[in-house]
Amino acid sequence: MSHAVITVLGHVDHGKTSLVKALTGTDTDTQPEEKRRRLTLSLGFARCDLPSGRLNLIDAPGHVDFLQTTIAGLSGVQAILLVVSAIDGLQEQTKQHIEIAHFMGLKHAVVAITKADRAQPDQCQTLRQETSGLLRSYGFESPSVCACSALSGDGLDTLKAALDHLVFNLKPPERPIEPYLPIDRVFSQRGVGTIITGTLLGGALSPSRACQVEPGAIPVSLRRLQVNGEEVAQVAPGARVAVNLRNSASGALSRGSVLCAVGAFAPSKRFDIRIKPGPEAPAPMQHMEHVVALHGTQNSSARVKLYDLHPSDPTLPQYAQLLFQKPQIAYAGQPVILLRQGHTGRLAGGQILDPVARDQGRRKARQIAVLEATHSGDVSGIAKALTERDGGYARLDDVVRLAGLDGPACRQALMPTFVLDDAGNVFDGSSLDLARTSYLQQLDALHAIWPLRPAHALTMIRSRIQDTPAVLLTHAEASLIASGDIERRGDGLARSDHDPFRLMSPGDQENLTRTEAHLLDAALQPGQYEPSRRIADEDLIDLLVWSGRALRLYNHALRQSLVVHCQTARDAATDLANKFPAPTQFTTSEARHALGTNRKLVVPLLEYFDRKGLTTRQGNARYFNIETQG
Repeated sequence: MSHAVITVLGHVDHGKTSLVKALTGTDTDTQPEEKRRRLTLSLGFARCDLPSGRLNLIDAPGHVDFLQTTIAGLSGVQAILLVVSAIDGLQEQTKQHIEIAHFMGLKHAVVAITKADRAQPDQCQTLRQETSGLLRSYGFESPSVCACSALSGDGLDTLKAALDHLVFNLKPPERPIEPYLPIDRVFSQRGVGTIITGTLLGGALSPSRACQVEPGAIPVSLRRLQVNGEEVAQVAPGARVAVNLRNSASGALSRGSVLCAVGAFAPSKRFDIRIKPGPEAPAPMQHMEHVVALHGTQNSSARVKLYDLHPSDPTLPQYAQLLFQKPQIAYAGQPVILLRQGHTGRLAGGQILDPVARDQGRRKARQIAVLEATHSGDVSGIAKALTERDGGYARLDDVVRLAGLDGPACRQALMPTFVLDDAGNVFDGSSLDLARTSYLQQLDALHAIWPLRPAHALTMIRSRIQDTPAVLLTHAEASLIASGDIERRGDGLARSDHDPFRLMSPGDQENLTRTEAHLLDAALQPGQYEPSRRIADEDLIDLLVWSGRALRLYNHALRQSLVVHCQTARDAATDLANKFPAPTQFTTSEARHALGTNRKLVVPLLEYFDRKGLTTRQGNARYFNIETQG
């Protein structure tokens, strides 16, 4: 059986609760205070079975003093049942409820003209036209309008048929992807424990699903699920559900919290939103205006930080950031209602585009482009706007959140226009090409300045490329290495076709030969040769190391770099192997005496032998490996 949830709206005393009782047999005014005052104070719940499925009705208060409760009753519903008295006609709260439903993104409505048995036919006909026109002005599709009487029962069958047609054609909301249940009631039952209720959004919910309550990341375990009083193994999105929690204190939970999948949603003090004007919108929202923001079943004070302080057309939607004092929970695409404190009885509404927004500083214009793309739902447009905002790359998680898609679907939509890496980064192709070109240009410039240097440090190359994020440069490097344009040489990078030997002058060749001779002559004698601080000498040493003719050692204890000729290292290994044939062990001190050198040099030399697999260290001693000896 299919399920649908709609909210019953209308002006106070227009007969909403009586109509719900006539349709379902349930009196939704259950509190003694409601009975005494004959006034709906809180949300009421009832259901009726129709040929197309089961219809859940949420009876919302009609009095202006309980407007926040009324808005909470619209969380997750797919349509409204608007109740208008044939005697009193359209009233202020009728119009305001239509405006709220419009801001909540609803498009479907059924109208019940109540107390029709006490009005003239022409009154009902005029009211029918007025109500239909008002709903259409707020974007509602042509509504069914039924004249009826809860007291006599006249017209109720027609109304039920209209509701059945509505339920048959309703589709569950597409967002969010994961289970998301705004809590509208919390109570306890003896022998059962804590129970929460709400209208499920997003994915299906089952007792085995790992869930938590936000804000606060309160871990909960689901014991049982009920839909319309019947225990079920799984609840589909769009259904009213009661969740029995295991080992949860009801005092820690309240209306306004959200039961959701673990790790799927994150609380935040900033929401990026799109504020849409209604047909009778008041003055445009002001920068840093104080409002009460209502989304789901939550309501919290916030400030409205506008992205565009001087819009060219104030009648167009505004993009802004809501600033809260405490973390809030929401999902991308969720409707939000703003109660304006400085405009009595006036509302604004819109859509939450980014529920975990960041302070964008001076990037307001580029952030507006991100939010415009998010509102359009264009995945590639969202990625493009994000990469332009952030310097050429974006995080896949951000695209997924703003687009309302899962990871695989988002990846599929972005390829091949964008480049994605395994770390979850999304790169704009043109920005990546520009970063590659800049990288090669700067590397070419360094090779031109120091032609004898075989490679250049990554930090030196990157320091010459301004205003390019490190993430983008890292990917550009990796792609240039993969394409063979550049290659790693030791701790640096170089053009693959850069050959310092080919660029050497006769004088350079003479200096290289002399430097190599110095290294050979110095052997392992301390103080005989250490590289000078002249850049030219360092370049020649680097060249000898890169070409495999010299060896750079590092004494970690002294934080000192030392250079020996490779032939010297080979001779030292041979001498030690002859002196201490395998499996004879020897200490560092014994090796130092055998080679006639000092500790500063022998320690990194022996560590080099360890890394090459010539020797194995065991405690304070070493021995030559049999398979490598000789």
